[in-house]
Amino acid sequence: MIKTKKEMIVISNNNSPSIESFLERMNECRGNYDVLLVDTHSNNEDYENLCIEECKKYDFIWKKSDSPDYDFSGIKTAMKYFPREKYWFQQDTLIPKSSDCYDKIFKEIKDNTPVSWLGFERKVSPFDNEDSLQFCLDNFNSSDYDTGIFGPNFGITRDDVSRIKEIDNLYVTNKIEQSSMERGWAILFKKYNMTPKYMEGILTPDWTTLHDDGYTLFSKKFLHRV
Repeated sequence: MIKTKKEMIVISNNNSPSIESFLERMNECRGNYDVLLVDTHSNNEDYENLCIEECKKYDFIWKKSDSPDYDFSGIKTAMKYFPREKYWFQQDTLIPKSSDCYDKIFKEIKDNTPVSWLGFERKVSPFDNEDSLQFCLDNFNSSDYDTGIFGPNFGITRDDVSRIKEIDNLYVTNKIEQSSMERGWAILFKKYNMTPKYMEGILTPDWTTLHDDGYTLFSKKFLHRV
């Protein structure tokens, strides 16, 4: 039986080729937290059924998002259907390394202090392209941020998410807009006077530590989905 906790791990998911091993690892490392797997419209009945059965096995929650908004679907789904005090939002390509990694993360999430796994410096990668910049200007009326939110994978309190009115009618419709949210969340955090904490610091410009699997909390898989 699923027990309602104060915190929830929310995983956005879409046709992952390694979903079974991923969920097995999540079960090993979940700690004492609810886990929500959000299908962001994989449009694959066999895949959806597999995920539903795997979630039943581990006492995870499965939910299909109302709209196909890439990772942003996870945030919208959790806020609408699963109220909790704190959330950790991650992609299905982030593999936890230790059984206490989520304890460490949730301990640091506080009002006005979102938590990111990794950040990246604006001067290294301000915006991916002009479309990315324009998306932020159109939706957030700003391009001002200091450090990007890698992924974006991050934790935040429900109260803080509820304060950010710019996301109430936001839709993320393509991969460019999805990657723009790495800057978009950083813009919004700064706009609302929140100070993110980066659990494992700032990415090196050449991403060597990431590609060499040199971080302690997570490993990152690169699937290059469209």
